[in-house]
Amino acid sequence: PEEIPPPSSINGLKDLLTVLSITYDIYSAIIVDLPISVEVSGNGHILLKIVNNTLISDNITNSYVYLGNHNDVILLPINNSYSVRIIGSANTNMSVSVVYANSSKLILNEFNNITVKKGTVLLLPSTKSNTMSVNMSGGLPKQVQAKTMELDVKQVLNQTSQNENAQVTST
Repeated sequence: PEEIPPPSSINGLKDLLTVLSITYDIYSAIIVDLPISVEVSGNGHILLKIVNNTLISDNITNSYVYLGNHNDVILLPINNSYSVRIIGSANTNMSVSVVYANSSKLILNEFNNITVKKGTVLLLPSTKSNTMSVNMSGGLPKQVQAKTMELDVKQVLNQTSQNENAQVTST
């Protein structure tokens, strides 16, 4: 596939879906609420690491990381498989969304309102997994099931196009 550079910023899930509707055959994506640390691994090695909203290392060719005020977005090339480890940095409720392509569909797995505290470990065994392991206290982890949606790539593009062409009028 042709290399398509992503935009200079991605602000939330709506922007992410728009980007992926254009680049779905190149990238999968993860969007994670803050405050957290993230480790992306492949072949048993940590390849990308974010700690407290600071990119520590990124050894994944053609990956992109967007550090935001409310969430971090990671675009990963689809030619490899990755596991994702998220470590809580504070007592909060957080969400994790993962988007990947399946033919002409975008699959959105949303893990919403997960209670975490400092040190809670969330493990996503694959960027295509719809189940996440959450371990709050070092005991047995609990499994959290994602809310999964299939989105047609053309519909996402059409909605984006319609929103860009809409004009605001006041009366």
